[in-house]
Amino acid sequence: MKGKTKKRVKLCWNRNNDGSTMYYRVYRSEKSGVTRNSKLIMIVKNPQEENWVKVYKEKPKRISNIRYKLQHDSLRVSTPVYIYVNGEYANHLVKEINYIDGEIVFGVVLKETDEVTVDYEFDGIEVIDDDIEQELVHQYFGPPAEDKSMPTTPEQISIIPLHESNGVKVSWLPSSVLGQEYYYRIEATDGLGNFSSLSDEIKFILDGGMYEKGYVVERSIDNGKTWRIVSQIPYTEYYEFGIDTLKPSKINIESYESQLITNESKAKVYIQISPYEDTEEAQPSPIYRVYSRSSYGNISKPTVIVGPVYIKVPVEKIVVVRHTIDELSENEIPTPLYPLSKVKEIADLSETMVIDEVEDNKSYRYAIFAVDKTGEMSMGSTFDISIGNATPPIFNEEHEIKKFQIMI
Repeated sequence: MKGKTKKRVKLCWNRNNDGSTMYYRVYRSEKSGVTRNSKLIMIVKNPQEENWVKVYKEKPKRISNIRYKLQHDSLRVSTPVYIYVNGEYANHLVKEINYIDGEIVFGVVLKETDEVTVDYEFDGIEVIDDDIEQELVHQYFGPPAEDKSMPTTPEQISIIPLHESNGVKVSWLPSSVLGQEYYYRIEATDGLGNFSSLSDEIKFILDGGMYEKGYVVERSIDNGKTWRIVSQIPYTEYYEFGIDTLKPSKINIESYESQLITNESKAKVYIQISPYEDTEEAQPSPIYRVYSRSSYGNISKPTVIVGPVYIKVPVEKIVVVRHTIDELSENEIPTPLYPLSKVKEIADLSETMVIDEVEDNKSYRYAIFAVDKTGEMSMGSTFDISIGNATPPIFNEEHEIKKFQIMI
């Protein structure tokens, strides 16, 4: 699975430098109470020379208001120990560092709420509870520690209709991963089969976290009989559009007529339409549910189902298109995108009279559409109209006008 890198358990402890220790045996259990009967997960070689392990941002145990104890002793003297208080570099506040016992003594009093973190190196062992190749691991029996916990189900899922954009918004609260508990104890052994006592038990919660695209959105269009994954996302909201698939209702043309504008080579076309009402029904959205996924591939239970909601995109305007008939085929309907079409837009849907001015001596085809807020158009309502001659006679200036007399 691609995405977020899986977390692993790293085990660190101080090295036995008594000369007789050859190996360490590591036991693990998913419940408290680790014994030698618990799962032996690995045998680790003991380096016979110093082996420096780096530790970053360790939170030491507070012994008093000036004294803190690190988890490890035998600190490396040649490497600086970096100490921070509430995220700020604080070595200047330190009175003493005990490199042998791993203790820090401050020269000032710290409050219980002060957070102390330390970067240092110590002589020890560091291994990963995984079957990857590691220099110090003599044998690995496994299986690797993994976060087996199920993510929490996303809560408070909701669906909101988005009428103007013809969609829905599904949203929910973030999920979390509780993590898998592991308990460890370690013993040392020499080459003759002698064993030390078991170490103190250590508890670790392996929280693998959410997968990079940790939310899986499913939808159903048959009332939950079948489900289909429509999105895998890192966000806590999902949008889907194109719910309303119906075109707006067709415009009803009641009448139309033309009136010549004498001696101006023009005419006016009067078009009477019915008051517009989109009678198409709202369309139901699919129903949705969401589940979450951890970086280890564990899946939560799905959320409750939301939906359907009903979507109807509002009509925004009426568009009137005109084109000369001689440039159209017999049944061709001009649209607002048709080349050379003349377009008139009416934003007030209550208007019922359209007045257009055209040139005379031509035939025109009109098409009227209702257009919703997403640009979806109704079927065109059409009519053809022919305009007569409104052109005044031409006076010939070269024509000679003869004189005449009136006889009584």
